[in-house]
Amino acid sequence: MDDAAPLFDEYQELLDIFPYPVFVKNDRLELIYGNAAFVEMLGGIDFLGKTDDEMFPSEQVNAFRADDLRVLRGEESISEEEIGDDTLALTRKIPGHLKDGSPAIFGAIIARATAPTPSKRKNRYEQQLLEAALSQHKVKARFDRKMAQLQNRLNEADTARAEAQRQAHTDDFTGLRNRTGLDLDLEACIDKHGKNGTRFGLAILDLDHFKRINDRFGHATGDQVLQIIAKRIRKLPYVFSAARMGGDEFAIITEHPMPDLPSTYEDMELARQHVFRAVTVDSKKIDLSGSTGLSVFPDDSQNMDMLKRHADAALFAAKRAGRARAQLYNAEIHAARERRDRIEADLPAAIEDCTITPAFQPIVSSDGETLNSMEVLARWTHPELGQVSPEEFVAIAVDCGLVTDLDRCVRMRACQEAAQWLESGVLKRLSFNISATDIISPGFATTYLADLRQIGTDPSHTGIEILESALVEDTAEARRNLERLSEAGVTIALDDFGTGYSNLRALIDLPLDRLKIDRSLIEDIGENDKLVDMIVSITQLGQILDVDIIAEGVETSMQLMFVEGAGCHYCQGYFFAEPMTGDEAGRYVGSFSSAPTRKRA
Repeated sequence: MDDAAPLFDEYQELLDIFPYPVFVKNDRLELIYGNAAFVEMLGGIDFLGKTDDEMFPSEQVNAFRADDLRVLRGEESISEEEIGDDTLALTRKIPGHLKDGSPAIFGAIIARATAPTPSKRKNRYEQQLLEAALSQHKVKARFDRKMAQLQNRLNEADTARAEAQRQAHTDDFTGLRNRTGLDLDLEACIDKHGKNGTRFGLAILDLDHFKRINDRFGHATGDQVLQIIAKRIRKLPYVFSAARMGGDEFAIITEHPMPDLPSTYEDMELARQHVFRAVTVDSKKIDLSGSTGLSVFPDDSQNMDMLKRHADAALFAAKRAGRARAQLYNAEIHAARERRDRIEADLPAAIEDCTITPAFQPIVSSDGETLNSMEVLARWTHPELGQVSPEEFVAIAVDCGLVTDLDRCVRMRACQEAAQWLESGVLKRLSFNISATDIISPGFATTYLADLRQIGTDPSHTGIEILESALVEDTAEARRNLERLSEAGVTIALDDFGTGYSNLRALIDLPLDRLKIDRSLIEDIGENDKLVDMIVSITQLGQILDVDIIAEGVETSMQLMFVEGAGCHYCQGYFFAEPMTGDEAGRYVGSFSSAPTRKRA
């Protein structure tokens, strides 16, 4: 029994409820197992470890042994056997192996009859065979019905699972794949093309200035535009997979032949133009513009995540180059991406450690004799990259959600460095650039004023400069912040005026003190006669609004003469001074306090 116990312990309860006697013999023809029905059939005698010749007559043992030896050789057996003096049985035996690998006989007594005479025994035996056959037929019929029901449930579960997977991998709004679905398709493409050594491309497509469509035509129309673009993308040739990445950004995996870079670029540019051609929604024609970036397997990478990053970097390069164009990933973009990644990685620590320093550029009266204020700019010298331009790291700070911390760091440090200049009265105020994110953020004014109190700076010694774009996002919240700051004495200036979206209603409603004419208008004075009329009109608008006008980017005496004549009150630019460090700015402020008049540089 020892060698059988491990084999049957876990099935003991199941075998004991089986209606037929079940037994097992080892290769020595010893009985090593019997279920409850087998024990009952033998009358409870001890059979374990015994052979047939210890329990049955010799003539029956010889028949058992001959049958058992055939089974040990690998044959199956169904035979009628006499068990004792008054029992006839139909026994089925099959070959098998025990856990130790030794051969064994597995048997079941399908039918048996017990009677004192052979004729009665035969009749009972045949009756039991008939009953067993009928029972097996009923069991089989029930089994077939249960199996059919089970198969139906399995089919329904498979269908539900497939639908759940489809939904999990599909963008419900457009019917295209979603990010998860795209990743699965990218993995499949990498495996397929990696084996056959062929190329495929990953393109990311983005609708330019989608917000303008929503603002002008409404979100319902914007939604229809996105659905039309999705249909166009789906119909492009050689598309293995098309996905919506979110918002107005899409992606395609293309297996279009790519024999060389020029033809690849041409095909991608044609596809871009096809997808982003004008649409008509509710009888309204809407002109579209879109940008595309493409990375190629295996040329650019054989890694899924890197292919996506490279395609995204190419898209970013296309947008920086002016939008409405296609861009292939290349070595130049790779270097720019590595630089951006490095700046993005190191920027948080630079902000936390305040290694980004303030620079100061003066704003003076048009005659150059009075120092009005200093605009505070940010400068960063990276320990390895060297001087990083503000345009570069400020844009990254905006993208990474760090611009609030960046501005606060520079603002606090600038106030500390300029404390003496402000107290002397020679410098009236510091002027800080405030991001659109902050000016429409609830509670910004409260935080700004609390910071000034912390370092002991009078709010009236500060001013803020905001872009016109901030007034487009959330005019109501911007107004609340600006009114709170204005009441505290902070001067409010609208920066880069004349280049963005001019909300004239907002100009009237907001507590503005200054308009700064953008440098792009000043630098073309003398080359475009229309600029003259425009700048005069801006100065007249300033008089109507009762605000000061500041001309930015004044670099020549001719520009200065013109803006003075047009009525600009103050000027800022290299003609007077470049942005300066704290020490340089201190000396510059001192030159005003020590001289009765100030000559222009």
